[in-house]
Parts: sequence; structure tokens; C-alpha cells
Amino acid sequence: MAYRAIILVRSLTLVGAICAVGSMSFADTFDWGARGRKAFAAWQCTSLAIISETNTEEAERLFPLGYALMAELLHGIQGGDVSESEINRLPIGITMNIGGGPSVDFIAGVVWANNFSALYDELMPDIEGAPFDDKKELQKYKAETRFRNENCELIR
Repeated sequence: MAYRAIILVRSLTLVGAICAVGSMSFADTFDWGARGRKAFAAWQCTSLAIISETNTEEAERLFPLGYALMAELLHGIQGGDVSESEINRLPIGITMNIGGGPSVDFIAGVVWANNFSALYDELMPDIEGAPFDDKKELQKYKAETRFRNENCELIR
């Protein structure tokens, strides 16, 4: 009899714990920092795929993923669901571009455009006097190599 009482008490404790966890708000359990880092990584890999001109299918897969995650993050920031400490854990490429705008789409576009441009410039070799076509080929090679080295195909 005492054994059944112990099992009943433990079961009720477990049910209570599950109900308590279930009643927590989505914002309390959601890792906004991880969501932002994944969005940024998806867009970095999209940029690498576009610049390399060899991974177009991956670019078509990764851009919408990055956009969906970024839009979710930006809605969370605008709604006050993302704390200051969580914003501070986001990649600098996001935080320096989320100052404001007329809509989430506009802000996401600013984040995308500024980061694509920065990566494009970073990968373009600075070889004095080299023809542009040669620089462009080297840039494509660097982008393709970095796409592989960063395991972009694993982002899901």
C-alpha cells in the first residue's frame, strides 16, 4: 500500500512539473540567440553560394530559411520578446543593422544587403593591376572553398 502511495505522489509531482513547464510562455523557452545565429549563418552561406556561382540550389534553399528565421527574430525584437542580453549574443552583422525601419521586411533586407556586400568585398582579392576577370575567378574559388569548409549544406 505504501509503495502505491509513493508511486502516486511521484506521478503527481511529475504531472505538476510537466504542467508548470507547459504553462511557460514561448518567449521564456525560446533561444533567440541561437535562432539569430542560424539565420545569419544561412544567409552567409547563401551569399557564398551566390558568389561562387556553383551552389545555386543551396542558395535557393538557404535564403528562404534565413529569411524566415530573421523575420521571426525581428518580430520578436519588435514585440519585446527578445531581451537585451539575447540581442547582445547575436552576430554583429545583425545587431549593427537592426536600428529600425518601416517594416520587418525592410530591416531584413538591410541586414541581407549589408552582409552580402561585406562578404563580396571580403572575398574579392586585392591584387594591384590584376584584370577584373582574374579577380572574379579567384573570388568564386574562395567562396566555393569557404562554402564547403563551413559545412553550409548541413544548415537545415
